[in-house]
Order: sequence, then C-alpha cells, then structure tokens
Amino acid sequence: MNDQAPTLASQVEDYARLQFAREEIALILDLDPDQTEALVTGADADLDRAFRRGLLIANAEVRKAIYTQATNGSSPAQKQMMDLFERADRSRPSPKQPVDQVVEVIETAGDRLAQLVGRKK
Repeated sequence: MNDQAPTLASQVEDYARLQFAREEIALILDLDPDQTEALVTGADADLDRAFRRGLLIANAEVRKAIYTQATNGSSPAQKQMMDLFERADRSRPSPKQPVDQVVEVIETAGDRLAQLVGRKK
C-alpha cells in the first residue's frame, strides 16, 4: 500500500479527468489564493499540465470505449467514431501548397525586393 499522500498535481489531474473546471478543483482541494490563481491562470506549468492531461486522459478513455462498441457492431458508436474521424481530419494541417505556387511566391517576393533595393540607389 502506498502511504504517500497524492501530490497536488495528481489531485488536479484526477479531478480534471472528472471534467471539473479549474475553479471547481481549487474549491474542492481548498487551495490557498496563490495556488488557486496559479491553477486558474495556468501560471504553474505543472498544475496546468496536470489539468490538461486529466482532460485528455478522460477523453481518450471515452473514445476507447466508443471504439470498442463501434467495432462490436454498435451503430450509434460507429456514427460517433465517424464524427471523431471527420473532426480529426479537419484539425490536421492541410497539405503543403504545390511547389509551383511556392516558387511563384518566392519569385514575386524576390522581384519586389529587387525593386525596393533598386530604389535606394
């Protein structure tokens, strides 16, 4: 059995997993004003990371459950997974521009620079 008390960061992570807001966690843990401000503003990097980690872990656990149900044939879960896939596709960066467009931009910028340099003479 672990006799060590949980760290503040691990407590913040645990409550964030339950989807409590930063202010609510500060109240639950009875944080002093300085700790509350650090948690709410994200000024404490460890607490901020713990909070974000807790949210993401919970999100991952729910997605895993949805995935399991979807692969077992649940139509609603399959729909939810498709929605998650679409949302993920939209949040990914778009493919790079074709090389021709990039070359054109560079050439245009070069021409403009040459014009500016030529005027300084």
